[in-house]
Amino acid sequence: MSRHTGKYTFPMGARAVYLRGMKWVPASFSFVFRFARAVVFAAALGSCRSSLPPEVLLPPLEPLCVRARVPGTVEELRAASGSRVQAGEWVATLALPTPLPDPARLRQALQERERVLGTARTDYLEIKQRTETGRSGTAQLAAARQAFETAEVDRNQALTDLETAQQTREQLRHYAPCAGRVVGPAAAVGDVVRPGTPLLYIQPDP
Repeated sequence: MSRHTGKYTFPMGARAVYLRGMKWVPASFSFVFRFARAVVFAAALGSCRSSLPPEVLLPPLEPLCVRARVPGTVEELRAASGSRVQAGEWVATLALPTPLPDPARLRQALQERERVLGTARTDYLEIKQRTETGRSGTAQLAAARQAFETAEVDRNQALTDLETAQQTREQLRHYAPCAGRVVGPAAAVGDVVRPGTPLLYIQPDP
């Protein structure tokens, strides 16, 4: 069955609404008009936003400061004022009052300690095997074990010295926190700085 409204015919039970300037239409179609109205509103809002000046939509970013992490003397500023840097780029170096050991020499010392340790381990295992078969005495075994333990301690100390030097050297190097342009150094080469002292400023890219 159907009912007649004007020149439109809708199924029985269908809700109908009246829009200004239009005939009666089913309520199931009203979402189309609501969606169209939302699209028009969004377009108008976007037009208004695009007409605003850029500084209103996105305020400029504040310069970021690269600060000293450890006490020392400014040894090198690798980025001059006005130059561009990338995020993570090495931009400044500090120096300690006491020069750091040469990493190459520390690595050579570690290799030598590892060689001595390997030899002491081999001797200890051989003497231990001979002692178990009665071909060597316990005193010789104790001496070989002592030599092996001493070599192991020396190797561990050499490894610690190398790691400490590398960590200290890394703390003396300072890197850019972001990509941008250096807007001015805050320190000069030769300045004595403390942790937190500004070294230079970087204006981030928008």
